[in-house]
Amino acid sequence: MKEKRKIVVLRDRREKRSNTVSSMILKTVGAMGITVGVMMVFFVLGGIPVFFMPVCVALFSVAAITGIDTTSKGRPYGSILCLLLAALLFFLFVSNVLRCIYGWVGHIRHTWNQVFGTFYEESVSVSYGGDLQITGVILALSLSSAICQLQRRKYFFLLSVVVFAPLCLSLLLCLALPFWMIAVLTAGWFMAWCSMSGPSKVRWESFFLAAASGVFLYSISAVCSGVLWQENSAKFRSGVKAGIEKIRFGEDTLPEGDLLKASRMLATEDERLEIETETDGPLYLRGFVGSVYEENRWKPFRAEAYGGEFAGMLSWLSGQDFYPGMQYANYKNVSPEEIGTERRVSIKNVGANRRYIYLPETVCGLSEASGAWKQDWSMEASGWFGEREYGFTCYDTQEGAEIQIPGEWMYQDIKKDGEAGQFLQAEQVYRSFVYKNYLGLEEEQRELIDQVFFQGNGWGGEKELYTATSRIRTVLCILAKYQENPEKVPENKEFLTWFLKEGKEGNSAYYASAAVLAYRAAGIPARYAEGYLLTEKQVEQGEGNTVTLSGKNVHAWVEVYIDGMGWRVMEVTPGFYEEVYEADVVVAVPDEELDGTNGELPGVSAVEEYEPPAREEEELSVPAQKKTRVFHPLILLAFLVFFLVKSIKLARGLYLRWRYKRMREEVRMDFLYCRIMDMMRKMYKEFHSDQPLKILEKEDLPFDRTLYERTVRRMEKLVYGQIKPTAREVSAAEALAIQVYTAFHRKRKFRNIQKMA
Repeated sequence: MKEKRKIVVLRDRREKRSNTVSSMILKTVGAMGITVGVMMVFFVLGGIPVFFMPVCVALFSVAAITGIDTTSKGRPYGSILCLLLAALLFFLFVSNVLRCIYGWVGHIRHTWNQVFGTFYEESVSVSYGGDLQITGVILALSLSSAICQLQRRKYFFLLSVVVFAPLCLSLLLCLALPFWMIAVLTAGWFMAWCSMSGPSKVRWESFFLAAASGVFLYSISAVCSGVLWQENSAKFRSGVKAGIEKIRFGEDTLPEGDLLKASRMLATEDERLEIETETDGPLYLRGFVGSVYEENRWKPFRAEAYGGEFAGMLSWLSGQDFYPGMQYANYKNVSPEEIGTERRVSIKNVGANRRYIYLPETVCGLSEASGAWKQDWSMEASGWFGEREYGFTCYDTQEGAEIQIPGEWMYQDIKKDGEAGQFLQAEQVYRSFVYKNYLGLEEEQRELIDQVFFQGNGWGGEKELYTATSRIRTVLCILAKYQENPEKVPENKEFLTWFLKEGKEGNSAYYASAAVLAYRAAGIPARYAEGYLLTEKQVEQGEGNTVTLSGKNVHAWVEVYIDGMGWRVMEVTPGFYEEVYEADVVVAVPDEELDGTNGELPGVSAVEEYEPPAREEEELSVPAQKKTRVFHPLILLAFLVFFLVKSIKLARGLYLRWRYKRMREEVRMDFLYCRIMDMMRKMYKEFHSDQPLKILEKEDLPFDRTLYERTVRRMEKLVYGQIKPTAREVSAAEALAIQVYTAFHRKRKFRNIQKMA
């Protein structure tokens, strides 16, 4: 009998030693894969090549840490040694490391600005040279130490964050990582997970199953994996972004530069803005501003436009108290001419997009609003859910911008230390930016404008603002017919070509888009703007000084830059301006361009109220279901989270059950006993695992006392006598575990109810 027990003990020790060696190898290989994979992803994020030396240092560091920690009986001497070496190298080469990190962060900002269209300040380019090697070595030492310690302490969640955070960042920035790089990282993470739980046989079977699945998925998508993944991730990212913005700011029918949606911009009559004003002049409340026309939509400038020679320009202008959105007010304040009357306006946003703080180009003061100027475009709200109420003052201008001329004082020598001199200095800097960026025109667009507006002869010498405005208005009036809800542009058609050549009907967004390119062809800086238009007649018909703007007041217009005065509204939509033409600028349009038009000027004066055509209720009515679509993303997100949590819980339960079925009887007994003791400690504060039978002194135990005592006795025999339990004894321990588990959850639920009460 003793010989048999001795053989069993030796076999168990041999199996334990074998499991320890395999676990150590698995941990080492997993830590190597994670360290090397994370380093390579960091190099890709920084836009720098992968060096061989840091990779070798990472592999050697992990092996050294594992060996030292094993020989020192689990003490983290290896990790501490690597950290000390990394700290020493950092202090010796601190300037090299900081220079490398500076360039790495700058590259990430540059990539972020390109992908998301943001304008975070980018650092100047840094020449890495030999700085990268020493930085890579320090990174390898630090990562090796951190990952080995996370494995040793079994912090699997933190280890997963270290693995997947750089991966998610690279996917967010649309960086195409090689498949082998992702495979190394995920394989290392999977090995680390296997080393923290489960028998060795389960680990390797799971590993090979996951590897086979990965190879199969990659093989069936190798042809289009990169492009398709980037396209789908971009669509997913834009969809999530749109959903979040919809929850934050609400939505309206402003197309925000998307000309394929412009046909429905006037399709609803719901209330948007409540305006309280003192005077009765028209008011153009600017929201979205578009500067670049591409892919059938107007987009703001990319971050590159504000870099290079104009890097830091907007910050410098704000330091000079010069804001492009308030340039007309700055011009009036320093002008020796008559300043003009101010107009007080209060706005309450009841249904418009709360992202924008809707302001006219003549604004001179802002109150009761928390907002910030978005580059040189418009003002956006600073609050998380936008801005609902605010007020401002603006100059009341009755004359059109096309006949306004900057004062002669702008072209005279003025001392630079005065307010006027400071304004002129800032204006000249911003003017150079405007003339470099707001005259952009593609060659195909220029050919289209020359053909439609000038019969291919170009502008000639006519480049004055008034002359150009008269010609553009005339051609658009003759060429196209105003339609409040025009036909939608076909998706396979280029918008402006279709509007000027085929459709020949449109609303203000159509007219403004064509006019912006026409102004640029004339050498006049112009841009596209959207918002709400308050007409003079609406103010006269309002109750008191309050007017409510609805979806029928959505409007688009052109803004042209006048030297000194800044961006001024230029109306080009027929029926929204007073049509005054000079005889020598009324041009003939070729007969082939008049197909589908009335061939004559509409002759509607701005003094009269423009009455848009009657709309068909069936065609333009918005279904009530669309108003509840805001809840759809939330419901979908909640369902996905619930499904993910349940799937993880189910997978974990199935895996534990599968692992439990493959255990030997003594391992099952030990597993059950540990779970029972753990639940007992959580149920009773006075319970101690070294004296498990002492709890039997309590009278109100919610499980079988006899079964509990027998299970403890059998476990003592297993530990001290090396007596294997029978299948019947294991079944009894399982029954006890179920009883304790039920009692534990019942007691925890009762405690939660007490806390709620």
